[in-house]
Amino acid sequence: MRRCKVCGKKYDFCPQCTLTVQPEWLARYDKQECVELDEIFSYYICGLVDAKRTYEKLLPYNLENKKLEPKFENAYKEIIQKIEVVE
Repeated sequence: MRRCKVCGKKYDFCPQCTLTVQPEWLARYDKQECVELDEIFSYYICGLVDAKRTYEKLLPYNLENKKLEPKFENAYKEIIQKIEVVE
């Protein structure tokens, strides 16, 4: 049993199973959306993209009611706070 790095959802993945070809990202994420979110948040956390640009990239994912692991939840709250201060 694995746990998604971004949303925390538990899922099954066996890296040794060769019966089906599965993408490598399944070792850390339960779905492609979480791979994309990790990349977006990582650019923000590392200071490569500002809060406004990150927020714009996150809009299509509708994160308001989604569960995120603490690292990502905290970053999202920080982004929202910075956006509200600017507006």
